[in-house]
Amino acid sequence: MVTKEISKSEFGHHIGLDDKRVQEIAGLLNNMLADIHALYLRTLGCHWNMEDPRFYFFHELLENQYKELAEEQDLVAEKLRQIGKKAPATMQEYKQLMSQKESLEPLNADEMIEGLVAIYEQLIRNLRRDVERTTTLEDFGTADILTQILRAFEKRAWLLRSHLLKQQEA
Repeated sequence: MVTKEISKSEFGHHIGLDDKRVQEIAGLLNNMLADIHALYLRTLGCHWNMEDPRFYFFHELLENQYKELAEEQDLVAEKLRQIGKKAPATMQEYKQLMSQKESLEPLNADEMIEGLVAIYEQLIRNLRRDVERTTTLEDFGTADILTQILRAFEKRAWLLRSHLLKQQEA
């Protein structure tokens, strides 16, 4: 049996997507991957640098979150490969693609958590837009992956936000 070699430009056609749709979807995925990586690094930094009586609680919570973010990065990068594109993998690429601004000033524990919540909320809005767009482009596999990440982000934002609300009531 002879199999036809698939060129990179034809790859999307074999999964039902034309080149124009593949390019747009790849752009959305590249931006999301960079944003998740930036959030991963920010979460890791908070995990390492937290100084607060609630340190142990936040240390554990943030460790769980950065591990989940690492898995989500992998999902997005693998989806890029599935549509025939390379995943960005350098800090320079991520910096050009991410929508977040880096925070360089030292932060206290509440500022760290508030900053993470703000990033999650922005990425949730981006994910909603991207789920809608990938659905319109009839890339239901990508829409499903982004919806899965959206649900996880909503939960993490809620967990972080609810802790801050408790502190404000006390």
